Amino acid sequence: MIECRAPGKLYLAGEYAVLSPGRPALIIAVDRFARVRVTDAATTTVNTDLCAGHEHSIARDGDQVRLRHHDRPADQLAPVAAAIAIVERPVRERNLPLRPGHIEISTDLHGTGGRKLVLGSSAAVTVAVIDALSRHHDLRLPPAHRYRLAMLASMTADPHCSGGDLAAATFGGIVRYQRPDPRALRMPPGWTVDDALRRPWSGLSITPVEIPPGLRIEVGWTGTPARSSERVALLYSRGGTEDPRLQQLDQLRTLDHDVSRWPVADAAELPPAARAPHLSAS
Repeated sequence: MIECRAPGKLYLAGEYAVLSPGRPALIIAVDRFARVRVTDAATTTVNTDLCAGHEHSIARDGDQVRLRHHDRPADQLAPVAAAIAIVERPVRERNLPLRPGHIEISTDLHGTGGRKLVLGSSAAVTVAVIDALSRHHDLRLPPAHRYRLAMLASMTADPHCSGGDLAAATFGGIVRYQRPDPRALRMPPGWTVDDALRRPWSGLSITPVEIPPGLRIEVGWTGTPARSSERVALLYSRGGTEDPRLQQLDQLRTLDHDVSRWPVADAAELPPAARAPHLSAS
């Protein structure tokens, strides 16, 4: 049996500026998690509290994976299906046997009644599933490779995603993050996952940092959920990251100068939610 977890996140700054190449965001992991357990089984199935605990079967079509419940598509579990598919690719490409498993997923990244708190639940689930399944198949992937797999999986559903939530879920603690240039993620025909793991991802920067002593982070919530994917789509419909209004947000340059003075942390020493704020929102 394999058990893994990945934390949710909060953007301290740069949630939309990070969509522009070379612009940083500062992201902190929180002490709420997505948890995944994988046990050996005759066939691969998924059980998750994201869908009232219903069990889902897997339908494969080439490199694609879809989850179904009583022959009905489970589109809300597309991130889980993409995570399963991206881990199975290197297993097949390396001529390793696929090991069926029962995948159990649970999270505490939502409020009472399932209210969305915008803590990156989809990203945390994606990262935790990739971590658990890669261990289940004994792929021995370092965090940087798990992040890359999570980014490739997420882009199948949202090609505009920045990946900052994936970086926080993978490395934990606090990270200064710059997204890779989207052109670096355009894989050539016949690409393999190992190709994607080896090739340079220009623009990508993930630097763990520590909070300076005496700095206190207070977390508030408006009480109204918002979907980041919808906000990003709206941004691109209005000119994308070249929108002059976005280009005027130069305060991030000042932020980045200040953050550059913060101590750099060793990612290997950071627990999944090091010094993360405790969230009591309900």
